[in-house]
Amino acid sequence: MPEILDWLLPAASDAIVRRQAAVVVVAGLCLMATLAALAVFWRLTRDLEGKTALVFGGLGLILAGVVALAHAGQALLAGWLLAGGMLAVVSLLVGLYGTDGPVMAWFLAPILVLAGVAGIWAALGAGVYAAAVIWLSALAQQSGRFVPPWSEAAFHRMVVTFNVPVMTALYLLAALTAGAIFRL
Repeated sequence: MPEILDWLLPAASDAIVRRQAAVVVVAGLCLMATLAALAVFWRLTRDLEGKTALVFGGLGLILAGVVALAHAGQALLAGWLLAGGMLAVVSLLVGLYGTDGPVMAWFLAPILVLAGVAGIWAALGAGVYAAAVIWLSALAQQSGRFVPPWSEAAFHRMVVTFNVPVMTALYLLAALTAGAIFRL
């Protein structure tokens, strides 16, 4: 595996650029594998819709472009594009499904990517943004002012009293821990 990763990284002699590129390449490839695995699973269970397959294909191409950008030595830009795109997609999913499902956990991915490519402050910024999105969504759901269009579950107050506070703590813990490990 290390030989494959070395091949995917830029030939830059700067260790920071290579580490940033490694974060982007690994995250991008893992996300592409996740999309492929979901598509296969949903196909086997007959839940895969044509438009979902097209969206997954488009996202896969975008991810391949971001990985290629990191490979070309533009790891910081690639990392910001990857994290920004993930923050946008997860925010959209929270708007569609609400905060009562596993969607909130996906905010951890861009937080970790930013910790690895841009440092602790960028990761903390993403963590605060993610917390704001889920708190606003959960409080709006609790008040009845917002009903996610694709959610099939009734809102439960435990989302506000437990799930969202725990996820907020996890976002900040991930940002601080990963940021401290990478120390940019």
